[in-house]
Amino acid sequence: MKRKAIPKRAVSVIIALAMVVTCLVTSYAGSIIPFHGDSGSGQGDVEVNTNGGHVDYEVGDEGSWFSSQYIGSPALGTKCTFTAVDTSTRTFLYWQDEFSGRVVSYERTIQFTVNSKVHLRALYAKVAAATHVVSYVNYGGTILQKSTYNVGAAIKEPTDTKVPGFTFTGWSKSAADAAADPTDQTIYAQYAVNDESYTVTLTNEEYVSGAGTYSNFQTVNLKAEEKNGEGQTFSYWKDDKGNVVSYDRNYSFRINYNATLTAVYGEDVTPEPVIRITKINRDMQDMKITFYAERSVPESYTLVSHGMLMASGVSVSDGSMTVMSASDSSSATIRKVYGTSNESCGTFSLAKAKVPYSAQVTVRPFMIVEDAAGEQFLVYGDILRTSNNATD
Repeated sequence: MKRKAIPKRAVSVIIALAMVVTCLVTSYAGSIIPFHGDSGSGQGDVEVNTNGGHVDYEVGDEGSWFSSQYIGSPALGTKCTFTAVDTSTRTFLYWQDEFSGRVVSYERTIQFTVNSKVHLRALYAKVAAATHVVSYVNYGGTILQKSTYNVGAAIKEPTDTKVPGFTFTGWSKSAADAAADPTDQTIYAQYAVNDESYTVTLTNEEYVSGAGTYSNFQTVNLKAEEKNGEGQTFSYWKDDKGNVVSYDRNYSFRINYNATLTAVYGEDVTPEPVIRITKINRDMQDMKITFYAERSVPESYTLVSHGMLMASGVSVSDGSMTVMSASDSSSATIRKVYGTSNESCGTFSLAKAKVPYSAQVTVRPFMIVEDAAGEQFLVYGDILRTSNNATD
């Protein structure tokens, strides 16, 4: 991979399983560039809003606590702590991303390091003996439905429950039980993994292991010896398209695709983070496309955050598909959606709903990583364009 210099200018559905398919892509794979925050000047906006309670906050290691909402631009790398505090008339429910609608945390106190713009809202419910708030959450943590009901009143459950590779089995609490419970409550979608199998083929005959047939979402553990029979040192894993998959000899992922991989030896390489679009699931009946982006971060780097850029129904240039030009607003031309997991290996999935037949959707995965010296970098995957009627 090559590091590319860029001008310093203005720069959310997660399945808790790892998954991966190769696609027709452009030549952006392997981009790793210095990251200076969304504003390009080492600053990242953090906006915290409330709907009735208040927030205690501390910005930086030597910050102070206040009882107020906070809007500011702390320096890149600043540590922030926010605590939602009840009032006499409001009780805390959860933290929510302002634009994506995804639940960030149900804990009153959240901590994070600024690496991009953050828009949070502390959701509160009114304290009233005769009412309660009932929230329905999907597999990715997004609120499907949130309403205030009179205790005992009938509750209508959401119907948007489809997840590729899974079968919806019901809600964590029945509507009748939720109606009778006077407390504020969050109800979760429940799923069973579909009974499917996939094959991993390794082109190397010796010094590698992990080939075989696996159940849907089962963990695959690939292992390559440090040196092969010719004394050559392991370099990386590649797929049948020639794309680098990982620089780790012991490479693990969860599977929902057929894969052909090769352990490459004898090349002089420097391990770098890798992120790529690995599978597309199209649902023309529900007009939905789900994208999967798999990442592999070597030990010399730490994953700070990751996500995906998406543009739907419009034509965008390759050069504009950057973190710097994207926004987290749901109305943005190029939207930026962050995942919540900080594991070095894993898969982020993003579903785009209401995609008209043949309408083009453009996506690009990205990561923000930190090296041993504490410098942050942006790592991009390939840009992919597709539609609901594509046959790749």
